Amino acid sequence: MDTKTDETLAQALKPPFEIAVSAKVRVRYGFADAHVELEAKLPIGKFTKTFTEAEFRLGKDAFDKGRMWADVPEFQRKRDAPPEPWTIALSEKVRVRYGFADAHAELEVLLPFKKEYRHSFDEAEIRLAQGAFQKAASWADLPEAERRRLCAAA
Repeated sequence: MDTKTDETLAQALKPPFEIAVSAKVRVRYGFADAHVELEAKLPIGKFTKTFTEAEFRLGKDAFDKGRMWADVPEFQRKRDAPPEPWTIALSEKVRVRYGFADAHAELEVLLPFKKEYRHSFDEAEIRLAQGAFQKAASWADLPEAERRRLCAAA
């Protein structure tokens, strides 16, 4: 076996874990306290937000619903899309919007001075985000002592 490959694999299996859900958005989970970090590359620089377990579970719910909406046949989405997309606030600075006729979802980051940045997710990225939040939820469902043990071993 290749030792470099073994070392890379061993490192990849140690928390925290990182999943790129798009070219500009990454999700990190696997922390002892079960928080989740979201990092987005914005036109003004990097934005990082730490979510509590309750907040990221809202994100999981938002991307679950976004995926369900994306799975609706196109003709129904076009017919039934709400006039304003559905919005779920993950925190006072971050929201997820879905319900668009073309099935995309948006991550909305509220910046200082009443500016906002929106990152659009296509269907494949919605599925990646849903998977990332599902993995974070599975991690959070581990007993706290087990999370701490796994983090200490890393």
